[in-house]
Amino acid sequence: MNSKKIWIITIVCLVLLAMYEALFPLPPQTILIRYFALAGFFLLSLCLLIGPMVVCFKNKCGPLIKHRKRIGELSFIFVLIHFVLVFVYSYDLNITYVFSDLQLVLALVALMILFLLTITSANKMIQKMGFSRWKLLQRFVYVAFAFSFIHFLLDTNGLFIPFSGGRTFVNLAEVLLISLGVITIIFQYTGFILRKASAKKGKIKP
Repeated sequence: MNSKKIWIITIVCLVLLAMYEALFPLPPQTILIRYFALAGFFLLSLCLLIGPMVVCFKNKCGPLIKHRKRIGELSFIFVLIHFVLVFVYSYDLNITYVFSDLQLVLALVALMILFLLTITSANKMIQKMGFSRWKLLQRFVYVAFAFSFIHFLLDTNGLFIPFSGGRTFVNLAEVLLISLGVITIIFQYTGFILRKASAKKGKIKP
């Protein structure tokens, strides 16, 4: 997969998600809140998928690694917009609501981690911090992902949406994104095992 394809796929997915969310008979601000939340989680999952994909399919996915930083920064922007919309429309600018529920606190911590990762992603900041300290900080993205996923699961609008006549239909966006979250965890674990095996193999070489 080349660089052009990953961005085409990303943009298409974001557009399709926006179109799907627009189908719900909800107030515009609610649709926007939902969209930026789901899109932010999608981008964060994609950012974390790139590393293991490069490890597992180096020849095909190697070029994607240079886009991981930009996708991560885009994820932060979407999550930040989601937070601002929630803060304005759902909490009426009252910050105390954010600390009223554990899953909201986890979401805020995830946002702060993504903020730190974004502002330290510039080359000048990497040089100033030193690569080892910067790399250690970057590992907190796993914490941000875990907290975001927990927030998503606890705050989900429901995988089955009630419809007229007592019928329900599957909320495809949330089902697919939960599946993507699980796939991300599986790929991360697989990539970790492969890197560990590769490192061990390199140590025992004559």
